[in-house]
Amino acid sequence: MTEPHLSNGRYVVVTSDGHAGPPARTFRDYLEKKHWSAFEDYLKESRGTPDGKPAAPAGAPAEASSDTFVESMKTIGLSEEAASEFTATVSFADASESLWDPARRLAVLEKDGVVGDVIFPDGNVDNEPPFGAGYAHGRRGIGQMGGGEPGKQPQLYPVELVAAGARAYNRWLSEFCATNPGRHAGVAILPTHDVGLMVEEVKRAHASGLTGGVLLPLLLLTEMRGYNDPIYEPLWSVCEDLGMPVNVHAGGGQPPYGTSPDAFLIRMTELSFYGSAPLWYMMWGGVFERHPKLKVVFTEQSAYWAPQKLAELDFFYDMPWFAAVRQTLRMKPSEYWARQCYVGTFMFREEAEQRHAIGLKNILWGSDFPHLEGTWPHSKKSMQFTFSGMPSLDVSMMVGGNAIDVYNFDRQKLAQVAAKVGPLAEEVNKPLTQSPPGHLGMGFRYGLKSAAPPSTSAA
Repeated sequence: MTEPHLSNGRYVVVTSDGHAGPPARTFRDYLEKKHWSAFEDYLKESRGTPDGKPAAPAGAPAEASSDTFVESMKTIGLSEEAASEFTATVSFADASESLWDPARRLAVLEKDGVVGDVIFPDGNVDNEPPFGAGYAHGRRGIGQMGGGEPGKQPQLYPVELVAAGARAYNRWLSEFCATNPGRHAGVAILPTHDVGLMVEEVKRAHASGLTGGVLLPLLLLTEMRGYNDPIYEPLWSVCEDLGMPVNVHAGGGQPPYGTSPDAFLIRMTELSFYGSAPLWYMMWGGVFERHPKLKVVFTEQSAYWAPQKLAELDFFYDMPWFAAVRQTLRMKPSEYWARQCYVGTFMFREEAEQRHAIGLKNILWGSDFPHLEGTWPHSKKSMQFTFSGMPSLDVSMMVGGNAIDVYNFDRQKLAQVAAKVGPLAEEVNKPLTQSPPGHLGMGFRYGLKSAAPPSTSAA
């Protein structure tokens, strides 16, 4: 029997979470000339070196030996055996060069079974957008991951420079996506602290062909007003009118945790809280009520939190104390979520089993390519782990169909490619009994090595 949601028996896979960005010095060519001098100062300040070059590479260089890469993996806690297993299956050259080489990126994605991707900025290999644009939200010298010294208020770059950095990245990204028409949805980054500049950049990015929408700056420590504030009405209106999704990607906007051994664990524990906070700001502020066609996507912050948080918001909505909100919001928060909110995640099985509580139409699978904590280069096996035994129609929606709708990909064009490279539905349906060697992937959470096969319940 023909299954119309498949292509030649294969899934049409679109990752809702990919990253790209060129080596930092490339951005000079995309900045207005008047900012070149400030850019040189930025490189020196942000890297802490006289020549503006990184003091040490963020990862092993592409030409590094296997031994060098093993040592770098051991620094994040892998045993030598696990690190060796990992480096035997992962090409650092593929990971790094796919960030700025569109031909290589497409080849590596297709080998992993992926035919389209939504592209966010990066910052892991000396390639973050300049002047704190992107995840750093205009903060000086602390890069995309936040950080800084606890107890000290971060300093900000001038708004003019942050806006210039955003334009530079978006110009580069537009060129990058244009090399493979219809295969990438580039997400534009926005200036911070000036709604007028935000609106201008949304219009410019849309005109340049970026179809992934915009990256919404997170709020903490940026001295920005909350997203319930009416000041942002022009931003929501232009995104709604142009069909530009608003993306909230976890990874910035958190407190400075310092460098103690427990700092990174604390940051990871709080990641989804800060990443999902715009939901309740926008919800209670009436943004979804006033802008019913606005799409908002919460990315790389898991999905398991959504049912509990929505139940909590619905509970507050129904409380007698908050009767006034029912005069403003005509629906419950969970109903606005179902209509116009989405969550992108490198899914683990429990989240897939919660798909109806989260919203089957609201889940977007993501690989986090080419970050090593994601599912690449084991996305097909990760899908087996996550989706085996589940109805193929449900799986097709989560791994690509929903993203195609949200980001307006050409379904027919992607299906033609997927007919050759997409994961076979019958293979994904088989329970995975052995995890890939040395994987770091969050898509295999709860472990599989020497473990019993995962449940095949279709619940």
